[in-house]
Amino acid sequence: MIDVAILTYEKLLEPDPHSFYISQALYEESLMLDYFKRNGIKAERIDWADRSVDWSRVGCAVFRSTWDYQDKLDRFEVWLEHVKNKTRLVNPYDVIRWNLDKRYLSELEAAGIKTVPTLFIERQSQSSMDRLFAHFESDELVVKPAISAGGVDTYRVSKPEANAFEHKFQELLAAKTMMVQPFQRSILDQGELSLIVIDGQFTHAARKVVKAGEFRVQDDYGGYTLAHIASDEEKSFAEKVVKACPEQLYYARVDVVYNDDNALSVMEVELFEPDLFFRFDRAAAEKLAKAILS
Repeated sequence: MIDVAILTYEKLLEPDPHSFYISQALYEESLMLDYFKRNGIKAERIDWADRSVDWSRVGCAVFRSTWDYQDKLDRFEVWLEHVKNKTRLVNPYDVIRWNLDKRYLSELEAAGIKTVPTLFIERQSQSSMDRLFAHFESDELVVKPAISAGGVDTYRVSKPEANAFEHKFQELLAAKTMMVQPFQRSILDQGELSLIVIDGQFTHAARKVVKAGEFRVQDDYGGYTLAHIASDEEKSFAEKVVKACPEQLYYARVDVVYNDDNALSVMEVELFEPDLFFRFDRAAAEKLAKAILS
């Protein structure tokens, strides 16, 4: 019997010792594992896709670094259905299903949460870049899949590039539901803020910064992360966003930007497998572990 499974993926069970990003992920998971060990709780890191695991013998499974799920989405969804009644999932199953598809942004907006304006275009539907630029009355758009992670298939398109990008857009739309947003220029000089909420309360924050010539904040594209001291407004905004999400959340990462009117707007809310930047706040890792045990 395993009390707590820290869910990861195969690559991180045999990690590249030279990868700084991976070493940070392992360090942050070790903070939770150490807390469990000190409190007599049997906890292990387990690949979510390991077919040999008997999930009925796992007390609870905590999503932390299941970072290949988008490459195996069909299998991941089947696995979720398989395990949802065998072990307790953290965050809960219904939350994960809701958070998988970024159409949840529309629900947050309907609940009174300010989000980056977003239009969803269903797979294999009729649309064009010209129509999208006309809809948003913007000179630059960001186009990406509604189900995605890590900046995959994410494009920044200027109005003069619309015709040249049209073929690629139709290719993407034939395979996936896409989402389109006006490009948020504040990302270039202010970056994107990640506000961490554990057990309903703000704990800490990070600022994700793009490298020169890029617009994506992920490490894969040269982005890097700094500690950020959040304002009272940012803290309360993060907690308000979490309250608008379904069910109890053990953890959440609220990614925000400041729009052209200098107002906080949600880019996305990560409710499973996000980097929680515990390297900037070790106490937050223990707070999450305590919440899970309670």
